[in-house]
Formats: sequence, structure tokens, C-alpha cells
Amino acid sequence: MKRTLRVVLAVFFLAQCATDAFACSCADPSVREKFRAADAIFLGRVVEMNPFEPNKDFPLGMYLVRFEVERRWKGDVGREVTAVADFDSPGMCGDLKLTVGESFLIYAPHHKGRLRVLTDCGPNLNVKHSGKEMKRLGGFWFRTVASLYPYPRL
Repeated sequence: MKRTLRVVLAVFFLAQCATDAFACSCADPSVREKFRAADAIFLGRVVEMNPFEPNKDFPLGMYLVRFEVERRWKGDVGREVTAVADFDSPGMCGDLKLTVGESFLIYAPHHKGRLRVLTDCGPNLNVKHSGKEMKRLGGFWFRTVASLYPYPRL
């Protein structure tokens, strides 16, 4: 009886010491899959971020982010593009902290007539971590596709 009580108390105290743990698993599509899924792919520097009021098309908190496009691979974007970005949930998997003045490799699908940037578990990368991916975008396969659908460098 005493032994059972000790085991129960030990388990109880260990359970009280446990911290929260969150499972983190994001899809990791290939560059080719991301290329096909995106309506616009560009390297852009964040120029401005403003809150975007929720509405029926975008019911969650979001931002309007204006990018100065440094290079594009796909899509009809000019030297500047404004996209709707999800509200960033710090600490989430694949966290993308959009910051004014920093550059990002963006894979943006169209959603309700606007380009959308996913900040959590999305395919987008800070330029500091996108070197290999940008080389892949400039690779032979993409040059072949670009010759069929020209998206020149800006």
C-alpha cells in the first residue's frame, strides 16, 4: 500500500513539473511544387506594413504588405506589389517575421483577388536563408519554363 502511494505521488509530482510542448510539422514541398502552386514568385524588400481590417473575404487579422520587387520569376508583378499577409503568430512552425527593410523570397498564391503571403508554415523565406532555393529557381528547368512563359528580371 505504501509503495503504491509513493508511486502515485511521484507520478503526480512529475506531471506537475511538465512543461507545455507543441508538435510542429510543416509540409516541405520541393521548389518545383512551390513554383507550380504559386501565382507570383519574387524577391522583394518590405517597404511598408499596415493593418488590414478583417472583412468577409479575409476574416482574420492581417497586414497589407508593400514589397519593392528586386527580382521576379513568375507572375504579373511590377516594381512594387502589395499583398495580404497573415498575422504572424510568433513561435509557430515555419515562422516568417516580415520586417520593414528586410528582403524575402515570396511564393504568393492569389486568394479572393489578392496576392497572399503565408507567414506560418508557408513556403516563403527570408533572403538570408534562400540562397540554395534561388539558385534552384535560376536552374535549367526554370529557364526552360521561363522561355515558354517569359518573366524577365526587373
